[in-house]
Amino acid sequence: MYVRFIDANFLAGWLHRAFTFRPAGKLDKDPGTLWQHTFSSKPDNTVSSVAIRQAEALQHINLGNAWAVPQRRGKTMPQNILEDLILRIRQAAASEDRVSAIRALLQESQADKEELAEAIAAFEEDEVMVFEDETCSIWTCRYFADVVFAPHEHCMGVHIAVYRGTEVEVLYKREPGKLRHGGNSLVKAGSVVRLGPEAIHAITADGNAQSHAIHVYEGPLTKIERSLFDWTTGERVAFSMENFHAMARRKASMAEFS
Repeated sequence: MYVRFIDANFLAGWLHRAFTFRPAGKLDKDPGTLWQHTFSSKPDNTVSSVAIRQAEALQHINLGNAWAVPQRRGKTMPQNILEDLILRIRQAAASEDRVSAIRALLQESQADKEELAEAIAAFEEDEVMVFEDETCSIWTCRYFADVVFAPHEHCMGVHIAVYRGTEVEVLYKREPGKLRHGGNSLVKAGSVVRLGPEAIHAITADGNAQSHAIHVYEGPLTKIERSLFDWTTGERVAFSMENFHAMARRKASMAEFS
């Protein structure tokens, strides 16, 4: 497993190349900070950090509190729609009623679910943090149906918009000496749900295909201390990507899916 750090310019330039296979023009920097982390199947589960060079990117135009991405010749519709959605989420997250604003925006985005699923599918990695600041953390997420990632908390609300497949939230409550399974919530393509700050869930997909979604956290997810939870005892385990990966289980072995 490894961790990769990228910035805003890299994301836009990468999306341009991923969909058009032509280099983007040399344009101005976006002020946002973007990050990327991924899982890999390296047997030693090592973590390394790789500094990624700034890539040529789309110019972002400041419209007061809003940010807009100019349309560029040669760009595909999925790329344009994803870039626009990320910038609009940033605006919603900074608004006075951010919970309602983010939810409404993600519900509206379902009109473009096929294009957004294509844009998410174009990333090499299954989990990519495409933006983070003090107001929100935005991730694209893909999950397979045979692996369940360990119970964990976010310590903040999270909005989940699924554009392809079905994401499964495996819900738990902590009780003395154990975790109690509270049921499974299936979030199908076209749906938007919100988990509150106290939620504990494991995560996987349903069926035979990967789920494709965007997760919007109501704060800087990577900057807080949070926990994973032991499957059996419910004891806290320090959250790290190493632990998150190491504690995953095969769905076939779990009573929660029997």
